[in-house]
Amino acid sequence: MQPNRIAFWALVAAGAAGSFGAGYLLRYVQDTKRFLRDFMFQAEIAYTDTAFRARKELVVLKSLRSGDIQGATTTLETALDGDLSFIGEVDRGFSGSHRPGAVSLVLAEARAYRADHPSSLPPGAKLDALNSALSIGVGKGSHEDGRTP
Repeated sequence: MQPNRIAFWALVAAGAAGSFGAGYLLRYVQDTKRFLRDFMFQAEIAYTDTAFRARKELVVLKSLRSGDIQGATTTLETALDGDLSFIGEVDRGFSGSHRPGAVSLVLAEARAYRADHPSSLPPGAKLDALNSALSIGVGKGSHEDGRTP
């Protein structure tokens, strides 16, 4: 090959490698930005959720310190009913196929608790959602603790 052709092909190869490298770097930067954005979104959700839980804990603590056991119990039971209803909604979204064992155990404990202390929710959609959540894992092929085989 002539020197000019060698230089030309070297330049083409270097350009291609540079384009590949630049493309890889650009994709890496975009992926990193997407990861950080997703992470910050999740962190914001956890941050807000923690604030709501702290508020609930403050309400319960104030009730207990003032001797209002019924108020503390009502606050905790209302929060429990909401959490269980949320678990039921998420579980339906996953069709129960990704249910962690911890969720099954909590549902089994909640069923036992609610059998002794029924919810004060009035008949309607909220009570239906709670009862639906409490029925998860109960029935044919389920373990005593609510886990599905």
